[in-house]
Amino acid sequence: MLKPLALSASRGVIRANNVDQFIAAFHRIGALLARDDVEVSGDAAQFLLAEEYLPGIEVALEGLLMGGTLHTLALFDKPDPLEGPFFEETLYVTPSRLPVETRPRSSV
Repeated sequence: MLKPLALSASRGVIRANNVDQFIAAFHRIGALLARDDVEVSGDAAQFLLAEEYLPGIEVALEGLLMGGTLHTLALFDKPDPLEGPFFEETLYVTPSRLPVETRPRSSV
């Protein structure tokens, strides 16, 4: 997984399964960040985040960090399969259908 350090809504997030796909994703994200309608600077313009892809369900947590403590506002399910190579944000569902014991302790 290659991710820009800036942008939102999974824009520019690309799954690469081998070296050739990694190089192609790197160049694609670089071209996206160089566009006139995208404003990034500093580290966000110079570096990308590389992570391992983990298959399975995806959720989104909306919360506030206050005094070092996370306060969960909502937990959203993302029911559309997100296997890549691109990860378009489409649908969020709340309340989450995850079992209560699976949710964060402070989840509403």
